[in-house]
Amino acid sequence: MVNKTEEIRKYILRILQQAKEDGYATKDIRAGDIKKEMGLGNIPQSICNAMRSIHCFSKYDVLVTPPSGNSTTLELRYYLDNEAPTQPECPAIFTKGRVDYRTIAGHKSKLWEQVDIAFLLNNALEYHNKLAKIENHRYRSWEHCYSFFTKHQSTTDDEVIDLMCLHLSNYLASWGMFRGAAFLLQKDYKVHLEVVHLMLNERFRILRSTNIREITHNDEYINRIFELNQKIPEIYRRKTTDFENENGRNSSDTLITKILLGVFGCVPAYDRYFKNGLSSTGVSSAQFSKRSFVGLLQFYEHYYDDFEAVRLKISEHGVEYSPMKMIDMCFWQIGFDGDTQKVESEQE
Repeated sequence: MVNKTEEIRKYILRILQQAKEDGYATKDIRAGDIKKEMGLGNIPQSICNAMRSIHCFSKYDVLVTPPSGNSTTLELRYYLDNEAPTQPECPAIFTKGRVDYRTIAGHKSKLWEQVDIAFLLNNALEYHNKLAKIENHRYRSWEHCYSFFTKHQSTTDDEVIDLMCLHLSNYLASWGMFRGAAFLLQKDYKVHLEVVHLMLNERFRILRSTNIREITHNDEYINRIFELNQKIPEIYRRKTTDFENENGRNSSDTLITKILLGVFGCVPAYDRYFKNGLSSTGVSSAQFSKRSFVGLLQFYEHYYDDFEAVRLKISEHGVEYSPMKMIDMCFWQIGFDGDTQKVESEQE
């Protein structure tokens, strides 16, 4: 049992090290996910003990803890710079049985009423104005990718699917997924082929819906997103298993959400700027999860008329923007501007 705990500990350590290399400040890990990814049996105590004893990353917050203390519902947030805040970002959630992500998300209407929605939507317009004014702006790579996948969503043509892989690869490259130690930097565009085939499955076409009032309350829609969130990393892990990486490479939330945004437009891309922008407003959790995502759906629905007016205006330029692309632009621009101002102030 001790050897198994050590094996689990090493597996978690690799995940945390990869997340740190990818630029993350924190990483959330759930015991149930570790069990599934490693194909472990019913050994929750070993998994939980391993999670609590990662020596290189000893600072963490408990996000979810079961009454027994050791269960697959245990979820920890690790601080990758090893410096946890004085107060936990999120309180511990005590669960009994299955976690209801809608209950955790809660209803934040009072907080949302304090949001300057005009300011938020102006950020989306500022973002879009850049690509509208500058020919071949890199922001257009999302439009090209999203439009191509939407147009050919039912294709079985191998040549079209090959072009889908090229579109996806170019879009990801233009949005930073080939920099640093990213595993995609060492792969050609065909590494996406199996992932593209998966996303073309008819069961995922529901993710193309732009009816926010329908999908906000549709468990199937939400579950399909997180089904892909589980399956896509498994594919890339297999594709990156070689003599240098016996267990393959882990896929960050940034990569997975950028793929889902580029192909379906169904989730915002949880990259550094987006998460910083989201954190600054308190609209929803900045960590990609069902709780965070449902919170964003509810927020859009809360300001439905405001969001839709701007979405339809932007869509007049030729590409119909999805509700979650609107959310992505709003908060990404806030995070980007905040980082730019910080750099400028440091240079003064």
